[in-house]
Amino acid sequence: MTMPFILDRDRMVTPAEQFAPSRAAEPAPSTAGLGWCLRIGDTLPDFEADTTHGRLRYRDWAAGHWTVFFSHPAAFTGVCTSEVLSLADAEGDLEERGIKVMSISTSALDEQRAWCADIAASFGIDVPFPMAADPSGGLSEILGMLDGTGLSQAPVRKTYIVDPDMQVRMIMEYPQAVGRSTAEILRAVDALQAHDRIGAATPADWCPGDDYMLTTRLTQRLDAQETLRFVRPVTSYLSLVSKRIDPRHAGRPALYSVTATEEDTP
Repeated sequence: MTMPFILDRDRMVTPAEQFAPSRAAEPAPSTAGLGWCLRIGDTLPDFEADTTHGRLRYRDWAAGHWTVFFSHPAAFTGVCTSEVLSLADAEGDLEERGIKVMSISTSALDEQRAWCADIAASFGIDVPFPMAADPSGGLSEILGMLDGTGLSQAPVRKTYIVDPDMQVRMIMEYPQAVGRSTAEILRAVDALQAHDRIGAATPADWCPGDDYMLTTRLTQRLDAQETLRFVRPVTSYLSLVSKRIDPRHAGRPALYSVTATEEDTP
């Protein structure tokens, strides 16, 4: 993978300048030996990389989409192969949610291309997403994706879920010996997108089709009639909200157009 990284200006900058956090009033956080660490709410930095789909600039490739950008230790390894197969199998589910996927590892580009060919030959599955090569580990280090234990220079299994505004909305991290969950990635995106649509929160173990939880943001959007129809107080600090308030469930374009039914009445 080649440097430099790309910013929204014409001049060259150092990694320290380029990856300064978006929270200008706060000092840049750090992890031991890994430099600045991305946090939820930060803007994922732009970069160019050589990938199995050609050379890509991240923001051009991701424009208008949610993205799952994840690191893994190396090509031709068992756990990584299982992750790639799982994400490839979920291609339709990802597309339905407007999600694009990109991986990154320190394996050379030719090695990753050979790995994709071997996956196709062994499992009959073409890897549908680009795999970025970062043989120097430079980008992986700047993005906080390298193993911080000192036991390995390979990336850990880190996942950034990024919205169409390029904001990091969720971060997941697994050690090298534990494969990540594609089902949890999909569930997390569903929860984030539901919050963006209607302003509701999602309780523990929530899955699409379950009821939501009331938030101040959603309360401000509801009138008294809608509150009676869709909100069920449980305690003074916890109220459940019918899934039918969500336009995706109701098949309606906005909250005010949702029509109550007998089932909706508490």
